[in-house]
Amino acid sequence: MKLEAWCEMTRLRVEEYQCPCCGQTFKTDVPVMTKDSFGLQSPIHECGNGYWTAVMRPRTADAKMFWDTII
Repeated sequence: MKLEAWCEMTRLRVEEYQCPCCGQTFKTDVPVMTKDSFGLQSPIHECGNGYWTAVMRPRTADAKMFWDTII
């Protein structure tokens, strides 16, 4: 699925993120899906797995109820 279609389907938008380690700016333009969530994440780059970010949205009513208890 193309990024534009993914964003429309999930009602998410690409965000910019500045890595606190190297200072480079990355976009959250990698579509991801988990059991409970839709999202966009920034690419994992040379700084490693600890330096990426994502914007997420719950997929199900149960996931939304859970998110509402922690956010």
